Amino acid sequence: PHGIGVDSAGRVYVCDRDQNRIHVFTKQGTFVMNFLVAGNTIARGPECGGPGHPTLGMCGTTYNIVFSHDAGQKYVIVADGTNHRMWIHDRKTGAYVGAIGSPGRMAGQLHWIDGIAMDSLGNIYTGEVEQAKRIQKFAPVPAAGRGTR
Repeated sequence: PHGIGVDSAGRVYVCDRDQNRIHVFTKQGTFVMNFLVAGNTIARGPECGGPGHPTLGMCGTTYNIVFSHDAGQKYVIVADGTNHRMWIHDRKTGAYVGAIGSPGRMAGQLHWIDGIAMDSLGNIYTGEVEQAKRIQKFAPVPAAGRGTR
């Protein structure tokens, strides 16, 4: 396990990076479900290295997790340091919804994202390790016809 989060309903989400999945439990430890995050990504084995490894990169996709700021916490957003993205999944079903970011070191791109947080306005803050060593803020863009914030 690499990260953990608790939703507003009291369910515990555990990031199992070695298996590219999120396990969901009640606070009492009863298993609820699990779902894959970018399941085709190499998660473990001889191809895996890590920060400071001279030739091999990171492996696994579920580094850390945050929940959307809406009252129902409709989405779970997963920081994936291997694919350099944030994956968006439906919180209740685990279904893939979309992604944010792309690999790189420019503004708005991600390089070994490890930390993720969201404030009450829906801004996402990311922390990167290795050479990037930075924090970025991603602001939500209002959907067409919904006005501005």
